[in-house]
Amino acid sequence: MEHKVLHDLIEKYANGSATELQKEALLTWYRKDIAEVEWPAEHPDEKSRLKQQMFIRLQHQIRPSKIHRKRKVWQLVASIFMAISILLIGKQYLNKLAGSDYTTITNPSGKLKLVLLPDGTKVWMNASSSLRYLSSFKAKREVHLIGEGYFDVVHDSLHPFVVQSGALRTTVLGTSFDVKFYPGDRFAYVTVIRGKVKVQQQKKTLGVLNPSAELLLDNHTGGIKITQVDPNQVSGWSRGLMEFSGKTLEEISMSLGRWYNVRFIFPDAGLGAARYYLKFNHKLSLNEILAIMTETTGLVFKTDLQHRIIMVTEKR
Repeated sequence: MEHKVLHDLIEKYANGSATELQKEALLTWYRKDIAEVEWPAEHPDEKSRLKQQMFIRLQHQIRPSKIHRKRKVWQLVASIFMAISILLIGKQYLNKLAGSDYTTITNPSGKLKLVLLPDGTKVWMNASSSLRYLSSFKAKREVHLIGEGYFDVVHDSLHPFVVQSGALRTTVLGTSFDVKFYPGDRFAYVTVIRGKVKVQQQKKTLGVLNPSAELLLDNHTGGIKITQVDPNQVSGWSRGLMEFSGKTLEEISMSLGRWYNVRFIFPDAGLGAARYYLKFNHKLSLNEILAIMTETTGLVFKTDLQHRIIMVTEKR
């Protein structure tokens, strides 16, 4: 959630003018997003220290008490801003540790971006994604990905190509494949379009994948699953298509939310667990998408576009 939107929601919550939709959005962020901030893997000790510091401050701010309700509200406001401050300070510190030898490329919501790396490798970046690599890339072909990227890697037997995405480390010599890792998503994916890749987690090999093979990592349980999929469907987003084959409504909503820069809220978590088969073109407007979703699911999608929130409920 953008800081400007978050600040507006906090102010409305504090002065009592927030709608039920806005309250639910703010509290959902408070319960979920603080715990899902992504930290650079090369500084695990700093990650633990800063997270512990944040936890102690939050625990101190929101512990139960008999104080007046208005004071409780402002304690919540203070704790949220304290969490934001710690996160910003921590990330700035980690960026400083990482040095200035990195090139970082970001892609906002609603867009696809084609990136040509120094070795000639092509990367199609999906919406709300970022890519980072060292300036000495040709000597060490390694990139860090947050979001989703489709890679068409130039072959180099002396310099393997590595994609670090969250806990997953994917190594190839020359091939094309898709990697999807968004902080906050339950699942991370590696799908091979052409060639062969090796996927590792903390130096443990999870699998060697051939064309059409997809490795799924459950970020909640640590479980691994390898299946055969349609690679053209998986990489369809790089051609302007969003295809969902048996995905949960929550997963579909996360992808749509990143493209249209909105957030879907499920007061009833069970609604997000239903699975659907859907196909959209990136050129469709948000209203057109929601009309299709309403007809397909039979659910109500209540919008607050000022704060980029969509509440999903059953028809009454």
